Amino acid sequence: MKHTETKSLDHESIKQLDSLLQKRFHGAANIKGIRYQILYSVYLAMQLYKDGSSDWHLQLEGIEDADLRGINTDTCYIQIKASDRSWNWAMLKRPVSGFLEVLKKNPTGKFCLAVDFPLHGDIELLARINSLKGKDSDRIRKKFRNLCRDLGAASDEADQLSAGLNIRSRSERDICIASRQHIAEAFNLASEAIDIYLQVLVSRFLDWAQQRRTINRSDLDKVRIEVGEALSRESNFQAYGLGLIDRLHWADDCNTSDYFDGKRTRPGHIRAGLDVPRVNAGLKMLQFGRCEYVPPVPMDYSVSVCVTSSASLSLRR
Repeated sequence: MKHTETKSLDHESIKQLDSLLQKRFHGAANIKGIRYQILYSVYLAMQLYKDGSSDWHLQLEGIEDADLRGINTDTCYIQIKASDRSWNWAMLKRPVSGFLEVLKKNPTGKFCLAVDFPLHGDIELLARINSLKGKDSDRIRKKFRNLCRDLGAASDEADQLSAGLNIRSRSERDICIASRQHIAEAFNLASEAIDIYLQVLVSRFLDWAQQRRTINRSDLDKVRIEVGEALSRESNFQAYGLGLIDRLHWADDCNTSDYFDGKRTRPGHIRAGLDVPRVNAGLKMLQFGRCEYVPPVPMDYSVSVCVTSSASLSLRR
């Protein structure tokens, strides 16, 4: 795909996502922050899916964070943050506070701060703290200890956190491109259908995040199957693909009043043993002058209604 085409698709996807978020939150929320969090969560899940492992779980913590569990028996606690400008050191307080709370419960945990802005200054050095040497290393470690101390943590807790902390910077556009690549490879796609899958995944992840759901590979498999079936139905039968009609479901339907009153008759009514004379429906049709009244028939007959320009009742044994 050419660069200009990719840029156009990114812009269109973001516009559609913004429209969805505006409807959900009525413009009162941090749309940019939520958008990046959801897109990053989709990217992360599709990366795990593409890698082929079935032993992973991703727990979405509201629309704030993502908690990744079940990979190599380690726990990686991830916070996803977006900002219109690069952070200064003081902006680290909120995510570090969350990390310290988790560290107390899980001393062996791993931590990741995923951001959409470039890393500069001391935050960029903090992202490389485990490879720093000399004065830079001593200065950043001391500064990070002071930050953690202001949050009520001891120096050894600060060192433990910094040792397991990974700070990643990826733009929203890069996340969109990477997510498409993961979807294409994992679902074996090579067309504009990739964007349809991405849009559906974003919508599902938004719902799951609000529910604080824990998702796994089977959840993504369901999305893959559902979207694939919908696209196949639309290409073969437009009315089915557009949702004007749907497949029959034969589970028992215990809402008998709908059946006898002639409202939204469903296959489940037949499955529940309600395939009997519909007297009320016949009376209603008679009332509106659409057919002649047919008296009740014996119980070993069923009544089907054929609605045309003038509705009629027919009997079948």
